[in-house]
Parts: sequence; C-alpha cells; structure tokens
Amino acid sequence: MFFDIATKSFKEENIEASKIAFVAADKNVTWAELKILSDKICEILKKINAPKGSPVLVYGDKEAFFLATILACYRMGLPFVPVNNSLPKKRIEKIIEQTQSNILIIAGNDVPDLQVPVLIKNDFTVQIKGDASFSKTINTAYVLFTSGSSGEPKGVVISDENITSFTQWFTNQFPVNKETVFINQAGFLFDISLADFFGALQTGGTAIFNTNEITGNAILFYERINKYKGTYWNSTPSFIVRCLADKNFKAKNLSSITHFVLSGENLAATLVKELKNRFPKAAVINAYGPTEATIYASFAEITDELLTENTLPICKTDNEFIHIENDEIIITGGGVGVGYLNNETLTHQNFFLKGNKKSFRTGDAAFVKNDYIYYAGRKDEQIKLNGYRIELNEIKHALEQIDFIEQAECLPIVIDGKVKRLIAFILTKSSANNVESANIKSSLEKDLPAYMIPSEIIMLKEFPYTASFKVDKQKLLNDYLAG
Repeated sequence: MFFDIATKSFKEENIEASKIAFVAADKNVTWAELKILSDKICEILKKINAPKGSPVLVYGDKEAFFLATILACYRMGLPFVPVNNSLPKKRIEKIIEQTQSNILIIAGNDVPDLQVPVLIKNDFTVQIKGDASFSKTINTAYVLFTSGSSGEPKGVVISDENITSFTQWFTNQFPVNKETVFINQAGFLFDISLADFFGALQTGGTAIFNTNEITGNAILFYERINKYKGTYWNSTPSFIVRCLADKNFKAKNLSSITHFVLSGENLAATLVKELKNRFPKAAVINAYGPTEATIYASFAEITDELLTENTLPICKTDNEFIHIENDEIIITGGGVGVGYLNNETLTHQNFFLKGNKKSFRTGDAAFVKNDYIYYAGRKDEQIKLNGYRIELNEIKHALEQIDFIEQAECLPIVIDGKVKRLIAFILTKSSANNVESANIKSSLEKDLPAYMIPSEIIMLKEFPYTASFKVDKQKLLNDYLAG
C-alpha cells in the first residue's frame, strides 16, 4: 500500500495494509490506520465547509494526528502551515496574521491561547467562535515560515505541482523504495522533514518521526532506530556533529543504517571522514536545495576519491536543475516554488522565468571543478575587511582542516556598517589537549593570508542551534557581544 502524491490517493489498499507507515512520536500507525485517520480528518474539514485554498495551521510535534492532518490537508487542497508547539506565541500570531488562517488543528494535548475562529482538536471535536468565514485562500500545498531579514517570519509558498515534481525526482534518483525506513530528525518547520514524509508516502515505506526530546535521549533514539530497522538517515551536518560526540554512535550499535543524507548546511570533509570511519559500509550523500525550491534540487554521493579535497560537491555539472550564473547557483525546474507569501517585491527579486521555466536565485556562491559543482558559501557572507574581499566559508574550511578541531564558524564584527574584525568559534575534538589560540592561528597562517586570520578564537563546549538544527550564528554573535 502507498499514497500516490500526484493523484492524491491511496493505492494497492489490500497490499501490506498492516505494515507500519509512520512511527509517530506518540504511537505507531499502519497504512490502513493512516488512511482511516486521514479520512476522518478530511470529513471534519468538509463539515466546516472550508473552501479549497483555505490555509490550515497544524499545531503539534510529530504526533500521529499531526502527520495524518498534514496528509488530509494535502488531499483536500487546503494549504497546511506546520506550527511547532515550541514556537513563541508572538511568532505564531505573526504567522496567523500573514496567512489570515481561520483554522487551527491541535494534534497534541497542549491547546494554545490563540485567536482563531475554528479550532479542531485531536478528539475530532470542533469549536467555532467569532467570524468563521473563509475570505483568504492560497492556491498552494503548504507554506513554511523561515526567518526574515526584516524580523518578520517569511512564508515560502510551495504548490502541489512542486511537490509532485520533487517526489517523482526524489523517488527515482535517491536510494529509496518500499523497503526504506526513513529516520526523521528535522522538525516540520524545516522542509527536509517533508522528504521523509512524502518519501515514505510515495514509496510505501516507513518513516520514524523523532522529536527533539527523543533525539536528545541517545538511548531512546537508538532504540527506536534499531527496533524499526531504520535505514535512511536524514539530518543536517550539525546534528551529525552532535551525534559523533557520543562514542556509541557507530555501526556496531546502529547496524541497519545504510545511507546518511546530509543537507541544510555546508558539509565538511572532516565530518564525512569521521562518519565513514564509524559507519564504513554506509553511503554518505550531500544533498542541496533551499526551501524555495522544494526540499532538494541536487545531491552527490561522497566517495573516498572526493574526500581528497577540502570541500565537497553538491552535484555533477550535468544536473538538470542547477546551473551557475555570475558565480551564483540558479535553480530551474518543477521544484521552484510559487514565491513568498504577501511579498511581491521579494518574490520578483528572487523568482524569475528562464525561457518558459521558473527559476530561483539562491544567493549561494559556487564553482565548478572536475565536472562537479561545489557550494562556496552564501554570497552575502562575502565581506570586505580593510579593503580585502573575504569569503567567510573559506576560513571555516581552513579551521576544520586542523586535526583537533571538530567544527568551526567564522563571523564578522560589524560596527557602524563596517566589518572591523573576524571572530572564530570552534569545538575541539574530545581527544584534543592543551589547545591554544596561538597554535590555531599558526596553523591557519600556512593556508590563509594574514588579513583572513581571525583576531580572536573562542572555544566552546557546544554550538547553539536553531529549531531546524543549523548553527545559530546570530546567537553566537549576540552571546559574544553580551559577554
């Protein structure tokens, strides 16, 4: 049994209907149970007469009801807006204001104090208060909110066609099939979680959904992976760094994992080498794609031959979706999203037609070498210091090539609009002893010019992370400046 994304319908309903579809945070759901639960939620949505295109806020954290609700919304043509229950109330209110959603569905037991006319609980009860008319419609599949430069959350709009295009490409090109057991780590505020969700639906496989509470408990997390024989790991590189700090994170204890798919951040060669050392039989895939282009747009399996370089590729040059213009990655094709919600100016700046195909300016720098495309950092991370143009990612790479450094970030200190100096933040390996800033600077001087050497090196016990488990660079700077 599986769910066909293009036709929005369950197929082969009598085949393996008792197989687990989702290992949710609260309980397991078989394929037959998923259809029944999703059908019930669809019926509720029909009863409240929500017209197609009415945005639905789905509040929770990977409960079975949360997952079935997202599926029901997709089936009904109601754009779903995932809202994690850890989000501050003010941020959720901003999301409600932008989407003008009149429907809030509660997947867990926590009922937030939010002013939304229609409230649907996980016991299928419906509460209606105030004006429940549906004036705002968005002809799309989902809206994911990311951080915006203005301080307001920025809604990325993705259509049904985008999801269909992505899923067809993903299930054809990635090593996934009905035997795949997806190991989900990312939250639903982060679009790579949808690779696990739609991937399991389309293939008829299984997905294990893990909350931060579960992944924060290594024993419980490993038990879930082993119990359900998880095969396909999907996370950011930063999350892998955290896992590698645990000596028990190795193939001997997690023997079912066959593939590590890492995305959302630049992937360091040193990290892959350590991961391959721990899991010598598992493949490591570097996947790339911004939220605006529907999850992934490219990937490259990192072979031992590619590990001879300091940087790692995101794809081969013959990738059908990615090309480079003026050293910037441009994505073209069916995965390119609709744009930004209620922000025509920003949409026109970044989305455009190339021929008759929609394209997206990523803002990511890149270069070509030996028939591969390499990510070279954000173009907006190319700064000027004392007249010199500097790529911060190059300093980060140089730091992470030093034997005793596990992970690094290099950030600028900006005063009155000008970069005054560079600060490096590092995590050292557990085996490192007597690490001094002078030794690190001395090592950097072998590869970098003097003007690229950070003026200060801060050693941390751990990095702060965003909700999508990327390094929180703004918090690093704020904590440094506050100290």
